[in-house]
Amino acid sequence: MAGVGRFSPLVTLVVLTLIYDSPHDSILVCTRHDYAEEEDLRESISVVMQYVEVLITVRKWENCELKKSVIREQLRFCQMYRNRNTLPSFARVRPPVNTRKAKEEAEACGRRLLKCAIDHHHSRIHRINRDITTFKNQCASLLQSKFSNKRSSLESKFQRLLDIRPPAPARWVTNLSSRQLSNAENNVLASGLNFNVQGKVNDAEFLAAAELGVNLLVGTSEDKQAVRTKIVGALKSKQASRSLMTEETKALAELRRDRSIVVLTSDKGGSTVVMDKEDYDQKALVLLQDTQTYTIVPQDPTKKLQAKVERELKELREKRIINDDEWKKMRPGDSTIPKFYGLPKVHKENIPLRPIVAFRNSPTYHLASYLAKLLRPLVTNSPHMLQNSADFIERIKGLNLRRGDVLVSFDVQSMFTSIPRDLAKSALKSAMEENRGFLDNQKLSVSELMGLISLCLDSTYFRFRDHTYHQLIIACLSLHMYAYNLTKSNKATLVRYRDCIVSRKEIGGSAYDFQNFRLSLVIKECPEERWLSFTKK
Repeated sequence: MAGVGRFSPLVTLVVLTLIYDSPHDSILVCTRHDYAEEEDLRESISVVMQYVEVLITVRKWENCELKKSVIREQLRFCQMYRNRNTLPSFARVRPPVNTRKAKEEAEACGRRLLKCAIDHHHSRIHRINRDITTFKNQCASLLQSKFSNKRSSLESKFQRLLDIRPPAPARWVTNLSSRQLSNAENNVLASGLNFNVQGKVNDAEFLAAAELGVNLLVGTSEDKQAVRTKIVGALKSKQASRSLMTEETKALAELRRDRSIVVLTSDKGGSTVVMDKEDYDQKALVLLQDTQTYTIVPQDPTKKLQAKVERELKELREKRIINDDEWKKMRPGDSTIPKFYGLPKVHKENIPLRPIVAFRNSPTYHLASYLAKLLRPLVTNSPHMLQNSADFIERIKGLNLRRGDVLVSFDVQSMFTSIPRDLAKSALKSAMEENRGFLDNQKLSVSELMGLISLCLDSTYFRFRDHTYHQLIIACLSLHMYAYNLTKSNKATLVRYRDCIVSRKEIGGSAYDFQNFRLSLVIKECPEERWLSFTKK
């Protein structure tokens, strides 16, 4: 232990402090008291002295940065006076005589002094920058081995992540186009169309949602304002993170530039489908060429329809049938014509399209939403309606089947375009008239409700490519009501779920009246074991 006495008390104190604070094994070894050789202690202390030298260099670096910040403020102060064409107190010279020329010479002398001060600050900053570079290089040289080891470790880890990232599973991307997709393109598409590729938050939407939450808080206005300030500060300090790798970002840009393909979500399964635009348009036009369901109109009726909706709602408001809140919920805003698109049914042969019309922002969108919420109890309270598959299992637990019974499942093809509009209106009207409790809770009469419903059902316009179409048949709520009437009038019918009606019917019984439907009938006889056999069609 004689070697310890060779160091000064200050160095010994620094060493002991490092021994206490540092987790490094080579430093902790100094706390042991069982050294057999003095060389072990010397080696351990040499490692500690390397850390001491680094700390001393870092402290010098810190002092230089502090000096630099002070000089920068002084320089900014001098530049501010120069830009304002005035002189600070230290540069002002008192003229020896009170003459105009003496004042001008004194002012010129002060400007030269101010320029000298600015140049002096620049030179000091330049010298400090040189010292900072020197100290930085010294720290880098002292810790070169640790920096290089850490960098190589991170680079190897990043490379492993690149190497082991597998291509997207085939079930998440269905490529029906003539374009050959790369691994990067497959990975991007497998993330789904709702994946946030920007890696940042929409500030406007975030602040709007936060404001709703702040208004619900219990507290003073000062407390709420403090919360808003913290939210804004957090948004400003939040750095946008990259959600895609460089190759995937380039692949996404290439897909966006390719105008010969369309990227869609599959009808079922949640996979991403890539189709040739020409093939997609052809499949969509096959659906729209059904003259029993769609017809082409010469012009866009959006403005006329919006004016008609506003006129009807204004009349109800003036009659005090609806209040201001209901009027605001139902009235159209800046309306646009609905858009038609199709979702590929990849689970079916030839991959047909499921027609979808996006009615959001249409003239009747808010009105239809209000009516759907208003009329939903007529459907959901029916004993013939199923909530989900679990509800169906509960319903059939106590079902007693006879030998002559047949389980019949009706699957409606093109569900929302299969029922005539007049038939749907009569079903809605019958349901409202029979449910007296429903009418007692409504300010609108049956005729007024039917007028608004007719306004929605008769205005099913949309655009696809360069043509405007009118849908001749039905909407979703009307289909529910017609199917409700069907199940209610048929005593042998068990339950209905979405577009499927499950019925128990005796062989030789009366036939169903489905002349207005386009149905695919699947009939399965009940076996001796009394269990229900469902197989894929």
